[in-house]
Order: sequence, then structure tokens, then C-alpha cells
Amino acid sequence: DASSDLLNGYFGRHFLSAFGTHLTRTMVDTENEQLLYIMKDPNAVNYVKWLNSLYKEGIITDTMLADDTDTVQSKTMAGDYGMIISSTFNASNTINTTIETNDGNDDRVYRALSQVSYEDKDYFQVETIKNKGASATVITKNCENPDRAIQLIEYFLTEDGQATGTLGVEGEHWQWEGDQQVLLPENLELLSTNLVEYVAKSKTIGSFTNFARQASWARYVDNYLTPTGPTRDEHNLLMGPYLTEIWNHGFIQIKQSIASGSEMETINTQINEVQLGAIPKMVAAKDDAEFNNLLESLLSDLEGLGLSKLEQHWTQEYLKNCENLGLTPWEVLDSKVDVMDVSGLSLIR
Repeated sequence: DASSDLLNGYFGRHFLSAFGTHLTRTMVDTENEQLLYIMKDPNAVNYVKWLNSLYKEGIITDTMLADDTDTVQSKTMAGDYGMIISSTFNASNTINTTIETNDGNDDRVYRALSQVSYEDKDYFQVETIKNKGASATVITKNCENPDRAIQLIEYFLTEDGQATGTLGVEGEHWQWEGDQQVLLPENLELLSTNLVEYVAKSKTIGSFTNFARQASWARYVDNYLTPTGPTRDEHNLLMGPYLTEIWNHGFIQIKQSIASGSEMETINTQINEVQLGAIPKMVAAKDDAEFNNLLESLLSDLEGLGLSKLEQHWTQEYLKNCENLGLTPWEVLDSKVDVMDVSGLSLIR
């Protein structure tokens, strides 16, 4: 996350919600019944202040704010850039232990970051969304047996089909041990040492199920590669309390609703360009006074570009969604909950 792409405008797909911002990347002002620009949200301002604290500590540098994408890529591959990582499927069970303990790669330098908290908060808040997702498979006109192809695809969409497409055939690739599906020793060894060879040999792990990606990996395979990680039930329980379906709250494609070639698109493009230059300056502010002046200047410049019109567009889009879904507007469910501290977050190089 500590790359110039993040700092120059995108600035934190994950951490923004960790600080309590809304997933629409707007400020949902229920009191005044409007959707506002994200940097009017104190939570988003606190996030940029946190980035500023990392800059003052020397973790974020001036070059990181100025480098273009190609330079960032080159420096990252050379190990000159750090990145921020949290719980991952290849470093499981990181809630109560540090990633350095779980990940432990000898070619990385780990540096723990400060707690992501402000004032009297001991834990950060997180808000996420269930991914509806989709997958489409085209059966061409020259398919000799289209009915069989359809049956195969339908099978792979079942619970048994997902297990077969990911783990393989019972008795040949895996076996039952109690209520657990466990890979046979020779397959487990090959999977753990050479994933490419295993996939080529077994034709599994999404080899012919293009939707068997991260979710299936976590559900079926994570236990075998990282047995110290959470079991399937533990994983589901862990995710449950802080999942929310914001589409069902009326926030459907708010930012994506702008018509191509419209006045709103022009305003939105100009606002993004101004933000692109302003956020890095705020990250590199020398003190609070400079930071606050830059923020005030940013908001003033955006108002001059027609920000209020864009906010009105977002608000009307939300109201339209609520009407279509039969929802009462501005009754926004608070899905943000305290989940964990961030002592496990590490900067790796």
C-alpha cells in the first residue's frame, strides 16, 4: 500500500475503511441527508494524517510520492520499496501473532508500524463488502457435445464440483479423515513444494474451473498448506461479524453512475486530477499547520470546480436506488465493528 499509486489519488483501498470511511468513498451525512466528498470525512482526514506520520518517520519518502508507475515497479522488484501487508492466506493466523512470525521469509526486512488508532481508540474499525462476482463461460458453435459441456459447467458450480475442481478426485488425490478432506501424502508434498508441477499433474486448483480462485483456495486448500491457520468454520465465523452488503443499503455503483461525456464526468475528472496533486503534498506536510492549510486549499479548489454538483449527483443516485429497492433513505446500517489491533501489521522489504 505504500506505493506512489496509492498515495497519488487512490490512497488506500483497504486502510480507508479501516479508519471508518464508507465503502462508497464518500461521506454519508445522514444528519443533513447528503453524500459528500470523502475528504470532508474526519475519518479520511485521519487516514491521511496517519500517512503523514509515516512520512515523518521516514517510512514514506519524497521519491515514493513522485515516482511514476514504471519506476515504482522497478524499485519494488529490486527490493527498494516496502509494502504493507496484513492477514493473508499464505501467512495465516496473523490476528494474535505478528506476520514476521508467521511469514518469516529470510529475504525480507520486517518493520512494525505504529498502531492505527487516534484519540482513545484502542482498535481500528473495518467495513467490507461481500463480492457478488460473476463468471461466464462461452460454448462455441463448433462444440461437438454442447450438452456435455453444459453438464460439466453445472457440476463445477456445485459443492462437490468445487471440491473436485480444487482438490481432485477422492481416493486419487485426497481422502476423508473424519469430516475433513485431506490430501494424500504424496500430493500434499508436491503441492507444498511445487505448485506448478502439481497443477500440471493433477489438473486441479482451478485448472479447468476459472472461478476457483482465492475464495475456493481459502475454503478448500488453505488448511493443507498452512495447517496452523484457521479451519473453514473458524474462517467463516471470523468473517461473519463485519461483512455487510452495501448494495442492499442503496449504495449501488454510486461512483460508477456518471454518464460518459456528461458534465458530471468532466467535473469528476478535474476533481480527481486536483486530488492527485494535493494528497501527496498533505502526506509530505512538515507540520499540522501546513497539513490543515493544504486540506482547506484542496476543498476550496474542488468547490470552484463544481464539487457541490457532483455531491448532488451522488445523493440523487442513492435516493433513486433506495426508491427502486423499497428502502427508507438515510437509515444506514452501521456495519463497522471493532475487530483487532494492528500489531501484526509489518512493513516488509
